[in-house]
Amino acid sequence: MSSTHTHTRKKNKRNEDLLKTFFKHTIACTAGGLLGTAIALSFMVGLLYANTSNTLTSEDFSGTSLLVIIFILSFSANLSAVYFLLKADKEKYIYTKHTLQAAFYLNIFLFITALPFYLLSSTQSFTLTIIGIHLFLSASGSALFAEIFAGVKYAVSGVIGVSISQILLILIYIGIGAPSSNTMVTVLFTPFIWMILPMVIFGTERIYFAINSKIFK
Repeated sequence: MSSTHTHTRKKNKRNEDLLKTFFKHTIACTAGGLLGTAIALSFMVGLLYANTSNTLTSEDFSGTSLLVIIFILSFSANLSAVYFLLKADKEKYIYTKHTLQAAFYLNIFLFITALPFYLLSSTQSFTLTIIGIHLFLSASGSALFAEIFAGVKYAVSGVIGVSISQILLILIYIGIGAPSSNTMVTVLFTPFIWMILPMVIFGTERIYFAINSKIFK
C-alpha cells in the first residue's frame, strides 16, 4: 500500500512539473512575441506622429517603412521569444549562446531571402502573404533551433511539432483573412504564433517520448 501511495505521489508530482513547464514555455514565448510586436508597433506609431496629417494610409506601411517594420518585428520577437524560452527552462536549454546565434543568422538569411519578394510585390494581398510566410518560417525556425540545441532526443519531436504548428498557423492565418486584410493584423498575429509554437512543440514532445517509452521499454 505504501509503495502504491509513493508511486502515485511521484506520478502526481511529475504531472505537476510537466504542467508548470508547459506554462513556463508558453508564457515565455508569448512574452517574447508581445515584446517584438510592441517594438514594431512603437515604430508604426512613430510613423503616425511623423505624418503631418496624423493619418496613416496604406502607403505609409509600404516600401522601405514596411521592410523596416518586418525586420524589427521578426528579429525582436523571435530572438526575445527564444531568449525567454531558454531562460525559462535552463535544464533543457543549456546552449544559450549557440542557440541565439543560430536564430540570429537564420533570421538574417530569411529576411534577405524574402527581400526580393517584398520589393517585387505589386499587390497588398501578395505582400501580406509573403509577410505571413516570412514570419511563420522565421519564428518556427528559431523555435526549432532551440529544440535541436537542446539535444538529439528533442530534435525529432521538435521537427514534428514545428511542422504541425506551421500547418495549424497557416490554416488560422488564412481562415481569419489576414492575407487580404492589413499590415496591422499581420503584426498582431506574431504573439499568437509564439503562443501556439511552444504549446504544440511541448505536446508533441510528450507524445513522442511516451510512444518511445512504450516501444523501447
